[in-house]
Amino acid sequence: MLHARRGRRSAASAAGLALTALVGCLGAKERDPTEYRFWMGGPPVLGDFNGDGLEDVVAWFVDDGVLALDGATFKPLWRRPDLRIEPRDEAVVAGGAVVIARARGLEILESTNGATRTTLALTDEVERLCVEGDKVGVHQIDHVRFVLDVATGQRDDAATPPACDSSSLPLLCTTVKHARCEGDFVTSKARLTDPVTGESVGIEVKSPGTPEVTIVGYDTAGQPTYRLPFDPKGRRIEALDLVGGTVLIRQGETSAIDARTGTVLWTSSCGGTGGYAMVGTATRVYFECDGPKTSHALRIVDRTTGAVLKDLGRPR
Repeated sequence: MLHARRGRRSAASAAGLALTALVGCLGAKERDPTEYRFWMGGPPVLGDFNGDGLEDVVAWFVDDGVLALDGATFKPLWRRPDLRIEPRDEAVVAGGAVVIARARGLEILESTNGATRTTLALTDEVERLCVEGDKVGVHQIDHVRFVLDVATGQRDDAATPPACDSSSLPLLCTTVKHARCEGDFVTSKARLTDPVTGESVGIEVKSPGTPEVTIVGYDTAGQPTYRLPFDPKGRRIEALDLVGGTVLIRQGETSAIDARTGTVLWTSSCGGTGGYAMVGTATRVYFECDGPKTSHALRIVDRTTGAVLKDLGRPR
């Protein structure tokens, strides 16, 4: 009788565990598709993929692979979980496609759905990709250079590719995305010219010693209008840009400065170490939001106010 009771209790216990497991399984909450936990870092790739007039975002995450996100809702337009991209890998948008440099190769994805249009094998890794219309200049580490026709997937080794090799630029110019940047290697000075307004802003870094930063405003005639001792603490400049009358400067935190007056419009920071990934457009700024040890999120802020629109990933 005792053995029978134990048998019945064991059976009931097993059934209870099975029911609990079933309920737990049925009640398990699927991860929110707009929650991106492990952003891989590197500058985002921007383009209007759905035709709504707002830039959409291509970024890569550990759990999700390559994602294209709607710029209005930040929900996925498409996913490529099979693609694994390193933060240092180059990627551009051209000819209705996303061109991604992978290990000794290129992969061209349809910007509307993420499907692979074609792949191209290379002799070495890609150093830079530079866009000119539907053409992409491919600059490899082994000094091989050619023009890629994105529409056909064909390469033209005889044509001269657009120049995008940053090795010949002054250090302060290497991160600038939009403005024309000129400078020299000796005095750590650069001059950024706004492609929209035509006005210029100079960046001067005092070195050696504490690299104090001074911003100099110029009018369209090239005459100086103000000198702003911007950072007496001497923080290292990680990224610069100038477009639409706003200077963007990254020094651990990201600041927007009125190019005409030198007024600081806003500052956005999420702590941690600095990063070089910063891209500004007419309406938004995208930059690394770093944790104490490594990058965890891509922060998107309103260019006018600095208000945070979205964190793609988890900043610490």
